Amino acid sequence: MTPGGTTVVPGATTYSQGLTASFKILDTTTSSLVTTGNAVFYSTSDNPFALVSTATPVGFGAYDAVSGAWIVAGLNAGTYNVVIYDGTSVYPLKTSVTVPPATTTDLEVNLNPYMLTVTERSTPTIVASIAKYESATGLYNSTTDGTTPITTIASTGTDDRWQITYIVSAPGLYSVVESGRMYVTALTGFSVTRVTVNGQPVSLGVDSAASDDGLTGLYIAYPDMPGGSNAMVQITMQRTSATVSAGTFTATIIEQYENHNPLLRYWSDVSTDITVDAYP
Repeated sequence: MTPGGTTVVPGATTYSQGLTASFKILDTTTSSLVTTGNAVFYSTSDNPFALVSTATPVGFGAYDAVSGAWIVAGLNAGTYNVVIYDGTSVYPLKTSVTVPPATTTDLEVNLNPYMLTVTERSTPTIVASIAKYESATGLYNSTTDGTTPITTIASTGTDDRWQITYIVSAPGLYSVVESGRMYVTALTGFSVTRVTVNGQPVSLGVDSAASDDGLTGLYIAYPDMPGGSNAMVQITMQRTSATVSAGTFTATIIEQYENHNPLLRYWSDVSTDITVDAYP
């Protein structure tokens, strides 16, 4: 069998240049075949998801209503990177595919894999709340007087421990928030002492170089979030400096972290801010 699934008779003539390959695209969140969008083929040495991509297309797929499949023409037998995207509703897909040699003079083959899959994007939401530690009770209190929510990080000089709770939600049933990172500001004068996701302790990553992804800061990695689900992220921190400068504590959801190409990231990153007051 060739990689595309065609039986090759030993000693039979095969053709490896100028091939026409067929394939289909399935939206796994809606279980429907995709007939619009873009399918662009690249050399395996190119990375079209790079922050500064110099990838050069070697082929373009187009949907053919007569055959009910996508067609890409003029490729040689071999392995390629293909990017599937529509720029409006699905996450871009980058995956490796193989064009097998043809065994007939029409030079037509099936791509391997024949079925490529994409997912509908859910626009995440993020809501933050603040709680301050009280030594009298040994608990974190999210109100100033039992009723009014705390809205800023305002140090008082004693018990300066804070717990920020984020509820990240993926609205919609037939969509997903793809795995990525939640970046938070590294605040001068504060030290993060604990991070949990849905009650489970997790590591806090440090991204100090922007050359690969255009980002810096502290981050928490998260997995795919199916539509209709949510996650609770809690960050506990303590003031470690005698003085605190006024500023902003920002949390930003970076979906599909592997994709850094701004031309393929058609959405705006979702974020929320918390004001930090100066102290003293």
